[in-house]
Amino acid sequence: MTNRIFFILALLCTFNHSMAQTGADSLTQIKGVVLDSINRQPQAYATIRVLKQDSARTDYRAFTANENGIFSFSLPYPQQYILVFSSSEAAFSRELNLSDEQPVDLGEVHLINSSHVLDEISVSAAKPLVKFSMDRVAYSIEDDPESRTSNLLEMLRKVPLLSVDGDDKIRLKGGTKFKILMDGKPTNFSEDDLKNILKSTQANTIKEIEVITDPGAKYDADGLDGVINIVTVSNSKLGGYSLTLSSGVDQRGSINGNASLQLQQGKWGVILSGGLGEYKSLNSHSDSYREIFDQLDSQGNIIPNPYKYLESDEKNTYKGNSSNFRGKITYEIDTLQLLSLSGNGYLGGSDFTSSGQTQMSATDRTPTQHYQTNSSGKNKYGNISANFDYQLTSAKEKERLLTVSYQFNYSPLSNENIYKIDSLLNYHNYNGKNFSQGGMIAHTAQIDFTTPIKEVHVVEAGAKYTLRSNKTESEYYKHDKLAGDSTQHDRYNNQQDILGVYLSYRYTVEKWSFRAGGRLEYTSQQARFPLEEAKNFSKTYPNLIPSVSITFKPTDMQTLRATYTMGLWRPGIWQLNPFNSSVDSNFVSTGNPNLGVEHNQSFGISYDIATGKVYLSTSLSYYFSRNSIEHFSEMRNNISYSTYYNTGEYDVAGLYAYLSWNPSSKVSLYANLGGHYARMATGGTNSQENSGFQMSFYGGGSYTMPWKIRLSGYGGYQSPNINAQGSNSQYYYYGVSLSRSFFKKDALTVRLSANMPFLSERRYSSETRTPSYLWHSNYFDNSSLFGINVSLRLGDMSVQIKETERTISSDDLKSGDSGASGGGRAQGGR
Repeated sequence: MTNRIFFILALLCTFNHSMAQTGADSLTQIKGVVLDSINRQPQAYATIRVLKQDSARTDYRAFTANENGIFSFSLPYPQQYILVFSSSEAAFSRELNLSDEQPVDLGEVHLINSSHVLDEISVSAAKPLVKFSMDRVAYSIEDDPESRTSNLLEMLRKVPLLSVDGDDKIRLKGGTKFKILMDGKPTNFSEDDLKNILKSTQANTIKEIEVITDPGAKYDADGLDGVINIVTVSNSKLGGYSLTLSSGVDQRGSINGNASLQLQQGKWGVILSGGLGEYKSLNSHSDSYREIFDQLDSQGNIIPNPYKYLESDEKNTYKGNSSNFRGKITYEIDTLQLLSLSGNGYLGGSDFTSSGQTQMSATDRTPTQHYQTNSSGKNKYGNISANFDYQLTSAKEKERLLTVSYQFNYSPLSNENIYKIDSLLNYHNYNGKNFSQGGMIAHTAQIDFTTPIKEVHVVEAGAKYTLRSNKTESEYYKHDKLAGDSTQHDRYNNQQDILGVYLSYRYTVEKWSFRAGGRLEYTSQQARFPLEEAKNFSKTYPNLIPSVSITFKPTDMQTLRATYTMGLWRPGIWQLNPFNSSVDSNFVSTGNPNLGVEHNQSFGISYDIATGKVYLSTSLSYYFSRNSIEHFSEMRNNISYSTYYNTGEYDVAGLYAYLSWNPSSKVSLYANLGGHYARMATGGTNSQENSGFQMSFYGGGSYTMPWKIRLSGYGGYQSPNINAQGSNSQYYYYGVSLSRSFFKKDALTVRLSANMPFLSERRYSSETRTPSYLWHSNYFDNSSLFGINVSLRLGDMSVQIKETERTISSDDLKSGDSGASGGGRAQGGR
């Protein structure tokens, strides 16, 4: 409590000091009009960035022109400035020397191609944080000052159409069936592993985050809700060398460190980055309650059930570690040919301990069974990929590109769990060990061709072949005093061969743009059980995936778009493997090798507008599926069974909006909000249905005070989420931070942060209701988190490293399940 009071007092003192500080500057008025250099049309809402003409060329203030391109603002004198004007792709910069109060009329300022801007002036600094195009919305991480000391998961909260809840679960327009790519490459992590990876990735190694809501034919069909592509700084302006070091620590003992090195020498470009992190959580605990509904005999009497009620509680500890690395080497053979060799990887692991008790009672509440459990485990995971790209640009047409790519991908995984169950009443003692190892190996080859035709037509075509092999091997040992020793072995191999070809056409005339495309994918799947060959099976299925979009731009700052897409979602290996990896025999959890591909249809309308200091993005969507892959639970002879089926159905209609407002150069505000109505059903013989309205809100802002102290805060709310058999509880979250930059070009940045400082314990509950039973659980943990992050940047970069325009995007695997890739992963009996 003392730490919290000290933190709050420090904030108040800083804020009061900044408000008390006053001063009067001598000002000079500057005015003019921004025009396009070619057609001399006014550039509505052009951005004017003001830099101080000193050795550091400090970013001082920013202004915008009005709808007619006219601008007027005042600056202190005497002072030398650099003015950077920008709008869309064009820009211009000039020096300005103010010596007195006489107004300065700059007249007509003609914007030209950004390559003509004065040397060493970063035009990217004048870009808005949010950009929108035909098929995506992009948030510029590198232009957000908070990225210097924040991790990638924290920055995701600020991206339009995305939300990160209090449990660090990522949602795109409220949904979770999306793909996360890194520079167009797959991440291939379970939901739990992905949280740690994003936390260990320093945001200052990221250029931007793209939310692709209309992927089009060139992307793999998987990713029903869309695609999130994280673009690294290898696409940003580089030259010479730049070294960034950063580190952070919190009161729980978690610590992380990151380094990024970028070099440019002649035709060679090199980017290297890596990070290490160790994460610790405070002790958490949970409780659960299950009730089996009464059954009646032929006379209408209640049949007594000795296991009608189940009550349990559990305490947990957790710690984890994660490392990531990324590298790229580019070589410009000549002005038309470019080679690129890149690789990235993540390695991590976690250790946990758990202890608890479970009691079962009869219909009259008489205890019938009581036992306690103790378990511990270690999990290791990773993903390593290497990518080779060759790009050829036409000498006659710079937009005509041919790209040939190859990618190797390897994702190892191993789990080891030790457990012990001791009887307290009418149960039997036993202990055991569960071990599994395996992974995925994939080879992918791809060719892409893009060409414009007479300025208004663009044709894209390509082909892709993927050979993917998944393997798991599990061993389950159990020592039971009643039944003796037993050992179960499991081997499961799953191979997929996927051939995809696509063709896309875009036609643009004046303010209209039309795009249509189709992707044909042919999948061959083989499942092998070396220990039980009778279970082997294989199947093939073709899929034709169309996509259409129409875009209308009434002005340069407005976009109206209508889209239709079809998507598919392939089951992951953890959903296909039928092996039962549960620890407690009262709870059985398996995969389903008969799962097929999930399809959905999606319709959307979006509208984006930027009016100087305000940016607004809205979207209205409807999507549905009639064969979705859903997790299904049921009771059989007082034992809980859960698996996956293709019998799910859902209809979702939603409205989403993103709003950002920058009333001045010192204040920035933003909000992500959305709501949708969902109907979900399990289908099949035991059909269940659930429906309801869900909403989410996330907002935040920052204020730059004197002495370059930046105060930032955020907060969010998520209403209960539903599924076909139940729902999860609502939750809210908030946080605040203070940051300060030092030295030339703000080379050193220090940030203090507090997450939910006034909430000592958070509760997260869920409920499952079926025709035969009710299950309710609560999870409690300490959500308060205080931390400090430090970032140091050395060197200077000013030239851009060229890169291929295309690369492989392997986004066709279902992700987001916490049991990724491991048929032998322990389910913990819950």
